[in-house]
Amino acid sequence: MRAGVNPRNLDKALDSINFELRRFLDDGPTEDEQADGVRSLLGSLPRQLETNEGAAAVMAEIELYDLGLDFLERYPSIVRSLTRDQVINTARAWLLPEHLVTAIAGPPRG
Repeated sequence: MRAGVNPRNLDKALDSINFELRRFLDDGPTEDEQADGVRSLLGSLPRQLETNEGAAAVMAEIELYDLGLDFLERYPSIVRSLTRDQVINTARAWLLPEHLVTAIAGPPRG
């Protein structure tokens, strides 16, 4: 998770992030959140491919994870086929609040 906030609102932002993370892990995404996530993932791929650097990074990931030469063609159907249960189970397996680290960069609060 990443947020850009006014330093005066840092504590409020951290509390909000922690609340939303716990809610997501407990209840999973709403239908609207799931749909927004799908749109975001599908919409971000073309932007990643707009630069040579971005295209190289995508190709490197495809090679690293042995996703196949047709991965970019299959990607939309893969993302659209994800079920809510798959998202919840994956989040619960990988997002472990007791192991998360918070890093804050910016001007000091004051």
